[in-house]
Amino acid sequence: MNYGTFDFAALGFPYIRVYFKHSVKAINVIKDDGRDDNGTGFLLEDRRFVTARHCIEKKREIRIDGWDAVHAPLKAIWAFKDTRYSPRSEVDKRPDLALLEFAGEPFPGVPGFQLQEAQILDDVLTMGCPTVPGFDQMFITETAQIAAELKSTVGHVVAQESAYLSSQPYLLISARVKGGNSGGPVIGREGKVVGVVAQLSAEAEGRLDVLGYGVVVPTSTLKQLLQATNTNSDQAEQLSFKQKDGIITTTSTIIPTS
Repeated sequence: MNYGTFDFAALGFPYIRVYFKHSVKAINVIKDDGRDDNGTGFLLEDRRFVTARHCIEKKREIRIDGWDAVHAPLKAIWAFKDTRYSPRSEVDKRPDLALLEFAGEPFPGVPGFQLQEAQILDDVLTMGCPTVPGFDQMFITETAQIAAELKSTVGHVVAQESAYLSSQPYLLISARVKGGNSGGPVIGREGKVVGVVAQLSAEAEGRLDVLGYGVVVPTSTLKQLLQATNTNSDQAEQLSFKQKDGIITTTSTIIPTS
């Protein structure tokens, strides 16, 4: 099927935003301590669903907007496994990614994204679902300025480095994205995802926020996770979960692999 790359490149971010509006989903959660939180995820062309690991791990309740849980129950939650990581350590070196697989079509009629790698100074569009104080969670587009409350933000890829206090690669984009944008896609001018909005440690995030940059896991890392799940590699692990009536509950338990 034709992905529409020519139309995306010719008609620009406004067209991409409209075309993929329903491919980007709000994730509403209740943490173990009872506090509400939210994040973002997006659908791939192969019908798998990508988000940030911290948006779904160890959550009392998870609800994904628009998910057809009756006809497409959750099959697996995949994430990177890092043998260097210890729960007692202050630094989590695992990339902030999670991949959800469903037993069926989770979002009927919704187009999925293809992936592409970004280059420095590429124009990008972020789409996400943060909560704007005083309003219900909603989908907002803004291309004229960069602000934490906006849900679609235009910026540029400005750097590619190794993450501060971590060994994982990341991109910096000139659009500041925070809060509920985590797990959302960063999209290039051809309508393909070039990265996923991520979270760093509090110290690292504070240093980068001074400069107004957003932190993004590149698609090269996402492709590694996709490949690991396809081959049942020991680089990936499955997170334990329960589901009932469209609500997912996750724990810190890892499902043993043979």
